[in-house]
Amino acid sequence: MYLQIIGILNLLTLSNQFEPLCHKILSKQIHDSLPVNQYILSGQLPVKDDSHSYLAFIFYGSQYASNLQVNLCYSWQQQLNNYNTIVWFNGGPGTSSQLGNYFGLGPINFNEKEKLEKNQYSWNTRFNMLFVDQPIGVGYSYAYTKDEIPNNLDEIAQQFNYALASFIGKCQLQELSKESKWFFAGESYAGKYIPAIVYDLLKQQEPIVNVQGVILGNPWTEPTAIISEMSSYAFNLGLIDLQERQKLDKILLKTIHNIKSEEFSKVSDNLQAYFTELTKMSGGMNYQNIRKFGSYAKQNQKLESYLNSEAVKNLFKFPLAVTFTLTQNEYEKQGDVYLALKDNIGQSDAIQKLEFIVSKFPVFIYNGQNDALCTNSGTQRWINRIHYKERNEFLNQNFNTIQFNNRTIGYKKMVGNLGFAIINDAGHQVPRDKPQELFTIINEFIDV
Repeated sequence: MYLQIIGILNLLTLSNQFEPLCHKILSKQIHDSLPVNQYILSGQLPVKDDSHSYLAFIFYGSQYASNLQVNLCYSWQQQLNNYNTIVWFNGGPGTSSQLGNYFGLGPINFNEKEKLEKNQYSWNTRFNMLFVDQPIGVGYSYAYTKDEIPNNLDEIAQQFNYALASFIGKCQLQELSKESKWFFAGESYAGKYIPAIVYDLLKQQEPIVNVQGVILGNPWTEPTAIISEMSSYAFNLGLIDLQERQKLDKILLKTIHNIKSEEFSKVSDNLQAYFTELTKMSGGMNYQNIRKFGSYAKQNQKLESYLNSEAVKNLFKFPLAVTFTLTQNEYEKQGDVYLALKDNIGQSDAIQKLEFIVSKFPVFIYNGQNDALCTNSGTQRWINRIHYKERNEFLNQNFNTIQFNNRTIGYKKMVGNLGFAIINDAGHQVPRDKPQELFTIINEFIDV
């Protein structure tokens, strides 16, 4: 009874604290290395009418704009209009976009010594960056009831785009929404989120923002194709022997059968079983980056503790009653969002939406070479099936090497609106593993 009362009090506290407004954050309160004039916002955004649930966000205006001498004739918002805007999503399902913010993309890194330091390869040096914790219930975002947490991509898109419209309106960024070029970028399960969100935007009579492209990193977009390549990737790289592969193949064949028979509730558990076995067989290899041993759990937990602190919540004006969780998709820590979307993991419900986007705007997909989860061969398998105008030319196009500082950092090809790159010596989280190389490649894509 006592716990029920506490739970009700927490809900009342959160609903009273909810203010769908933008808060201006002073850059020097975040870190001394940030430009003193940098335009930074944070806040909570409603996801539908008459709901106490919200999506939390942090917005960093381009540091290029911040470093310019302030022109007294123009507002900060007008200066930011001259710079491209990137909306970043992490995946999971159930992973906070603060993972990307603090590990490789945002202006400040959370380093291995558990200290904050300037990120010299931050995408924010050039671009406006919007980090949104979504769906509701992820990271700093809040789900008033479990029933409001989406269990399909269409609902995710509707909630996000409602929040995006609120962000533009409440933060008075109408000019930014029209004049800036907007790119939607993310990794892993964002390979499902982003096609759904952008498809929904483009189907609107007047899109909320000026969409110009999509960037997907190691995307979980077409599960059957990805799963089909998992064991061969591990075997061909010598991580397992033939007998071990045969054992793992039984798990994966059962998983594909579950997908074909629409027994989606079994897919996630089978995949967890596969990676548990693979980790044991390989002697503790990190399947997100086969060049590493042990998971990212320790460093992730440290970041989670930091972001859950009262000081950080007060800084960004997030409610203290919200418990920040960095990720919900670990086997021993499956959160409400992960469980709500568990049956979606095996569904191929994003590929047609992505095909529609390719017919309108450039889509760039990259893959870390060392990823045993979303392998580059699995990604190529489903990319080669995408139907678009220049498909035959894409299939016949050879890779070109990507050179940087007299080094080959990867391989890529781009034909029409579709591009694909393999990043050398990077795993599932490319911004975390190879921030400088990825920043170089993304700059080239956006500048084309």
